[in-house]
Amino acid sequence: MRTSIVVTIVRPSILTSRHGRCPYVYSQIRKQSAYSLDSYLVTPAQLSSALKKNVYSRLSTAPRIVPLCAAWFMPNDPENRTGYNSFLEKRIPKARFFDLDKVKDEKSPYPHMLPSPEVFAKEMGKLGIRRDDSVVVYDTAELGIFSAPRVAWTLKVFGHHGVHVLNNFRLWVEQGFPIEKGEPENIEEVPYPLPEMEQNKVVLFEEMRERAVGRDKDGAEEVIVLDARDKGRFDGSEPEPRPGMISELTETTTVSLLKNYSRPLIRTYSRQHFHSIHGCFEFAYESISTSQRAETLL
Repeated sequence: MRTSIVVTIVRPSILTSRHGRCPYVYSQIRKQSAYSLDSYLVTPAQLSSALKKNVYSRLSTAPRIVPLCAAWFMPNDPENRTGYNSFLEKRIPKARFFDLDKVKDEKSPYPHMLPSPEVFAKEMGKLGIRRDDSVVVYDTAELGIFSAPRVAWTLKVFGHHGVHVLNNFRLWVEQGFPIEKGEPENIEEVPYPLPEMEQNKVVLFEEMRERAVGRDKDGAEEVIVLDARDKGRFDGSEPEPRPGMISELTETTTVSLLKNYSRPLIRTYSRQHFHSIHGCFEFAYESISTSQRAETLL
């Protein structure tokens, strides 16, 4: 009897390449604050309430809620938008900007591979984020949710425990919560301890390629790969800015996942929808908790 394994790929960029680094499991007891957020997905009202209890002081070392903008647009964006320009135009007060084009493995031939632990720690320190801060990652008002889950996943890979995704910035703006614009205030750099990568959250590119090529061989372990690019990129009817994707992947489109910005993302897909993609996915869906479901689908 073969064991089925589900590999969920949000984008190619969640893979990392083997460049001499070995991921290890990192564990740390995180300080709790009086305003900790309980769920992975956070509503605008929940974030607003938590931010009002924040302590922004150079003298205070208490854990804080830190809004983290993960705005990013495809390199072939028809309007030539950039994540940082979007951040300057409209953002949550005191938010920091996580640059996906900068916090990456510069030596890798593949785009947006995970950075080294050293680079990650350095960039987090520059953002003024402490190890025990709770980080709420959000996207642009134009897209609602797009790259925020990727950045949240990156933080979790490096063992940052207080990680949440805002659902979502479009609703934050529509519901009249405060925003700011222009150049942000200078951020005081803080020390961030060198983390270790959580191996169970990463599939190396070489391993993924080997599994895909040998998936039909006798005795091969069954793997389900979900391609979360939009349908046009998946079927080749739209330009693909990142050629070289694995063929014969199972499709689950970004467009249909993000079509309703007003509800928690976990509810935009029904159990029947995923079961129709592949019956084995039902096993994974039933075997994980609600919070893990959200993280897996994101």
